[in-house]
Amino acid sequence: MIMAVYRAEKAAGHEDRAWLERGYQFASKDYEMWNREPHVAGDTGLSRYFDFGNGPAPESLKDETDFYRKVASYFLLHWEGRNYVADMSGGKSETPVAGAEYSVRVCDVPKTMAKPECEDPKNISLTADYYKGDRAMRESGFDISFRLGRTAVPRITMRLSV
Repeated sequence: MIMAVYRAEKAAGHEDRAWLERGYQFASKDYEMWNREPHVAGDTGLSRYFDFGNGPAPESLKDETDFYRKVASYFLLHWEGRNYVADMSGGKSETPVAGAEYSVRVCDVPKTMAKPECEDPKNISLTADYYKGDRAMRESGFDISFRLGRTAVPRITMRLSV
């Protein structure tokens, strides 16, 4: 992309070798970042998004009311494969956790006026691994908000810095 801009500017009579050199330095710095830990994904030859923080992303606590509660509810109902919800009922979990605790109570739904029978409430929390993945998704530029309207298509926010 840098070379395409440089060539287009040169063809228009605006050759700027200093701009090209600066662009090359930015591209080199970006390449080096993606080819070192923690972005390198083992020995796969691939890179990944990574966030150094732990627990809920700060912007989610301010801007996304009840987001993580809804995530925990989703995982409780759609759990397949890796489980990102930990049982906190004993006050502690075998799996590292982060963020808020939520209370879950299962009750029958009577078809009459009878009082529902309920289990004792259990506390759950999202695991630390869930929050790592959530932060990586946010670092990638994926926008989970609906501020541009509800849609099933993910929106990617591109961030360019020069």
